[in-house]
Amino acid sequence: MKRKKDPILSQHKILLAAKKEFVKYGFDGARMDRIADKAKVNKQLIYYYFKSKDLLFTEVLKESYRQLRTEEEKINIDNMTAYDAMLNLVSVNWNYYIKHPELIFLLSSENLMRARHVKDHLTTFLDINKNWEVLTKEIIEKGKKDKTIREDLDPMQINISIAALVIFYITNSSTLSLLYQTDLTSEEEKTNRLQSIMDTIGSWITNENL
Repeated sequence: MKRKKDPILSQHKILLAAKKEFVKYGFDGARMDRIADKAKVNKQLIYYYFKSKDLLFTEVLKESYRQLRTEEEKINIDNMTAYDAMLNLVSVNWNYYIKHPELIFLLSSENLMRARHVKDHLTTFLDINKNWEVLTKEIIEKGKKDKTIREDLDPMQINISIAALVIFYITNSSTLSLLYQTDLTSEEEKTNRLQSIMDTIGSWITNENL
């Protein structure tokens, strides 16, 4: 007897295969045939679960965002100062993007398409990503009490700056390694870069009255 397929497992395999395909070839270059082959499923099964290439890409992007926000949610700000909590947020973002650079490439594809998938499912994407704003605001509110960071910080600017400092290094490490004649992908250089980012953010958020 043939074993009954597990729909959850099949969808998981499809999403993993699709993520690799979209990262390697971009949205336009990705092929459903290759995704089916990598997932070891029939192509019709992909369309059964995800309806279209656009909806499959949307689900892959959603899942990648969820994974990042889940890591951020693990930060327990009750056990640290606002200053340390903010630097912890930097560290969590750095470690996630280092381990999962695929989100960077998915976002690059999405921005080339003028964020059409995010726009078509905006409510869902806003819901997935709302936690970063909630967390950052909580850290700022904590800072008003423990006086370890400035009170006038903008949550949006903080998150944009953290992402920019982290992502630029990862996406440009190949060219920068050649130009600086240093292997920026080495563990030593990645440690140095994380410390530099933390120093930069730390200097910005520090309460000037301390």
